[in-house]
Amino acid sequence: MIHGIGCDILEISRIRRIVSGTHGPSFLRKVLTEREQELYEVMGSETRKVEYAAGRFAAKESVSKALGCGICGKLGLKDIEIVPDSAGKPLCRITERSRLELGLNASFVIHLSISHSEEHVVAYAVVEV
Repeated sequence: MIHGIGCDILEISRIRRIVSGTHGPSFLRKVLTEREQELYEVMGSETRKVEYAAGRFAAKESVSKALGCGICGKLGLKDIEIVPDSAGKPLCRITERSRLELGLNASFVIHLSISHSEEHVVAYAVVEV
């Protein structure tokens, strides 16, 4: 059964300004989990790194919308982790604390899609319980 859907779109240039500025490192620490930060570091070009960070930010916003709570005390940005599977498909997990706070059963699934253009990133999430 579908619990919720969420979608988010943002301008990549917004994230580029943040990441390249003085607050870039703290922004990345605030938004990305340790594993996501490790993946960010091996992205290669600065363009690819910015797309990655923007995609993760949009995806986390879409997941929070699909869960019906937004980013709040029950679900922070670092409570959501998005890592690729062996084929590159984004796999999404939330912390056990957040799962319990949100009243989700242990078998829930988050389906996620992230797409980029030169200027925008869009993410779409579906939570299935």
